[in-house]
Amino acid sequence: MKLGNMKNADSSFQIIHGAQDKTILGITDNHQLSHQHFVFIKNKIFLQDWLSKESNIGSTGLVIEKSYFESLTAELNYEIS
Repeated sequence: MKLGNMKNADSSFQIIHGAQDKTILGITDNHQLSHQHFVFIKNKIFLQDWLSKESNIGSTGLVIEKSYFESLTAELNYEIS
């Protein structure tokens, strides 16, 4: 499936960063990271676990819960100012 087609499955899905034509092969978790798959991040624990992985996380996409994403954005804006 192309990343841009995810909106067909869930209209609330928003692409913040990444190419719409990127191919997604499936969903995975932090224990079995796979190339061209994505993981769900719902809070700081999941994000820190994902960031701690030594494998090539650059080829793994993230789906971040909106409320957590907004809190990250607010935190980053506060730290920058």
